Amino acid sequence: METKPKILIVDDEETCRKPLKTMLELNGFFVIEAETGKESLDKLKEEPDVILLDLFLPDIYGLEILKIIIEKTDIPVIILSVKDGKHDIETALSAGASDYIIKPNKNDNELIVKLNHFINKRRMTGRNSIIIIGNIILDGLRKIVLKDSKRVDFTITEYKILEMFAKKPNEVVSYEEIFVILPVS
Repeated sequence: METKPKILIVDDEETCRKPLKTMLELNGFFVIEAETGKESLDKLKEEPDVILLDLFLPDIYGLEILKIIIEKTDIPVIILSVKDGKHDIETALSAGASDYIIKPNKNDNELIVKLNHFINKRRMTGRNSIIIIGNIILDGLRKIVLKDSKRVDFTITEYKILEMFAKKPNEVVSYEEIFVILPVS
């Protein structure tokens, strides 16, 4: 049974969040809402497929939240912000945002297409990506590691490095290959 894709909207302004939620629900998405950065981090346990993140939150600046999210997960994050300067957009994308949309969003169809693109890309990447090495299992879809059937906690970066080594047994992995998967700081 296919479940509705989950979208986490992180925005403290109800006047922005509620119409966006309604539009997404009418287009077949399940929407989770958060008004603060802390609340958004708590909502990660609900495993959203994509996060729509405002930069101006009452407790933590959006780029700080972005850094935490990309360190802990591989969930695509689209920045939704009133900041429309080239430098703002480049900074967010360099920090790891998957995309950047200037508020107010005037093109609902474009947002829907982008959300579906990131959801499909993420699902395709995880398909058939179970790696078993002795008593260790790497689950590429959920980005978890099991050792003797017990979960071992890794950050997403640590997981990606371990996965790279597991996919290239008996091969030398160059510094450049590792550097590509490290988060930009």
